[in-house]
Amino acid sequence: MNYPTRTVFAAAVYAFEINCGYSSSRRIDEIRDEFDNVIGEKVTHRNLDLVREYLEKAIELPQSCYDEADAIMDYYKGKLMDLMTGKLNSYSQSAMVAANAEIVDTQQIGLISSLPKAYRQSVKFDSMLETKEWAQKQSFHFGKSGDAYEGKIEVIASIYSSKWFRHFHTAKDLETNAVVNFSSAETLEIGRKIRIKGRIKDHVDNNVTRLNYVKIQLDESN
Repeated sequence: MNYPTRTVFAAAVYAFEINCGYSSSRRIDEIRDEFDNVIGEKVTHRNLDLVREYLEKAIELPQSCYDEADAIMDYYKGKLMDLMTGKLNSYSQSAMVAANAEIVDTQQIGLISSLPKAYRQSVKFDSMLETKEWAQKQSFHFGKSGDAYEGKIEVIASIYSSKWFRHFHTAKDLETNAVVNFSSAETLEIGRKIRIKGRIKDHVDNNVTRLNYVKIQLDESN
């Protein structure tokens, strides 16, 4: 059976909102009171099952879901240049094909059900990269290998490496706008302002100075 593409995308957005996220499996969680007594159960259905239900029953969806569906579809439609330059993975290629279709069949519903989550993550990642690239253009190398560094910074990008079990951060010095890279075991949220102390490791491309032996001196996130 086929459905209008925009309706399927809107149903996927609605399922994401109902589930407060994306679930690929049915889950039952205990509901506990303030004394930790079990007082009930909360069932979380697969987003795919919810989307199928909305489509089969032709449930009227909120306009806000259609608005976000349009944004998601436009986002993936705009990936043509990435496709031409070989930067688009197979998942995003399938999303682009679905977004450009007038109608979709039942086999594509699973993919579309996952796109509201993927879209939010991609937009956040794209914004992080834009901020990082802009900061690097204003940056400059400073110091030499082994020099001590201490300063107040703002985290502008952060990626976790499952290979190294560490978070790799990009930040800008709030006094000089110089961009630094360093890693830590703990998570540092984007936008967090902290004071750090370490040593200069080396200088890398894009006007970035890498640090090591970094210690967080003072949390100024508030």
